[in-house]
Order: sequence, then structure tokens, then C-alpha cells
Amino acid sequence: MALRLFDEMQKSRVRPDNVTFISLFTACSYSDMAHEGLHLLYNMCNVYNIEPKSEHYGCIVDLLTRARLIEEANAILQKMPISSSSSEEAIAWRALLTASCSHGQVNMAEAAAERIMALECHSGAYVLLANAYTAAGRHSEARRIRNVMKNRGVEKTPGCSSIEINGIVHEFIAGEKTHSEMDEIQQLLEVIKKQLDTLQSNLSFDVIL
Repeated sequence: MALRLFDEMQKSRVRPDNVTFISLFTACSYSDMAHEGLHLLYNMCNVYNIEPKSEHYGCIVDLLTRARLIEEANAILQKMPISSSSSEEAIAWRALLTASCSHGQVNMAEAAAERIMALECHSGAYVLLANAYTAAGRHSEARRIRNVMKNRGVEKTPGCSSIEINGIVHEFIAGEKTHSEMDEIQQLLEVIKKQLDTLQSNLSFDVIL
């Protein structure tokens, strides 16, 4: 649909802008159209003379990594001009880091993490890289990364979730038990756990297999 609308824009001589291409890259990403996305990037630069920004590179990285084209995604990022905003540049590299970890590309994850660490002091890159090392069985290197975090004073941001019930927002932070109804919540979770255990024990895995 997005590409058809873009064709209509071209026929009507409506000039695309930065946002247009973000929408197109995203559409290609979710439709497994990596080559079409690269063609759009070429036209963006050479036909419409629009300089890609970090958000465009982030979309392209997502597009390529979804197609398991990790090396190609890295090559695209190597051509990315230095942004005036280090946080924006880090976003694009973080997309590559996440994909590299998901696909077990530890060497690529290392390179992406190093770029991110040079741009910003954020726990995410350290945690992802440490997890990648652990998944690859490189436990000593995972410990080294966690020690680097400690020495640099980088703390992992705890996970947080919230839910609104009857107009009241209830917030939960990983590792904390400060909610006023935590005892009741824990009791309910224990009931659910027992029900799940019972359900699991009654399942016939012979049927599933």
C-alpha cells in the first residue's frame, strides 16, 4: 500500500520529504522487501537529493537485519555521516547491535557496542554485549563487560511497567516491592503459578510431538 501511494505521488509530481521515506523504509521492513528499500535509499539520495539522517539509517538497518543481511547493514552504517546529535547516531548503531545479538553475530555486536559506548554512557549496549558473550559461551568476557560497567559507574536501568485501573496508574519496577498491595499481588501470582503448574502436568506431550 505504501509503495503504491508513493507511485501515485510520483505520477502527481508530489515531492517526497524526510518523513515520506521513513514511512517507506518501515513499510519495506515489515514486508520483507530489503532490495526495494535499498532502491528507495538510492533514489532518496540521488534523485530527490535528500540527505539521510540517523533515523533513516536506523530504518535501513532494521530493514536489512530483518532480512539477515547483517554485513550489509554494517556497511550502510559505516557510510553514515557523523551526526550533530550523538544520541541520534547511537540509535542507528543500537539497531545493529540488537540484530547482531539476536542472530549470534558476536563480532559484529562487539563493533556496534564499541561505537555506542563511544557516543553515550548508557547501560543498554553493555548489557546486550554481555548477554551476547554469555549466549556464545564466552563467560569470562561477559564478566569483563560487567566489570567495565561497574568501574565506569554505569548502572543498568531497571525495567518498569504500569497499568491503569479505574483511573489510577499502578507502576511496577523490577526488583522493587514497594507497591501498597504487593502482598495481595504476590498471593494472586502464586495462585496463577499453581494453576499453570497443574495445567502443564496435565498436558500430553505425546500428542504435541
